[in-house]
Amino acid sequence: IEHRMPITRPDEGTALHGFLREQTWSVEASAPDAVLLACAFDRLPFRGIGRCAIRLAEDRLRLDLHLTNTASSPTPSGCSG
Repeated sequence: IEHRMPITRPDEGTALHGFLREQTWSVEASAPDAVLLACAFDRLPFRGIGRCAIRLAEDRLRLDLHLTNTASSPTPSGCSG
């Protein structure tokens, strides 16, 4: 299956996107200094579960994003910050 995302930065010829930010995320666990968020997504060809662990320390904020593909074929995905 070939899937092309729309070009959103024509000057660079790239297709930056991020529909997970539009999804409803649920709190799976929380503590005074941390939270674990999760969301399921099914937007062909992308199907899976996203989890984001957020931890606050005195001198930093740590984000760990995990994407699990539940589709029957490989799903290209990534994250940049």
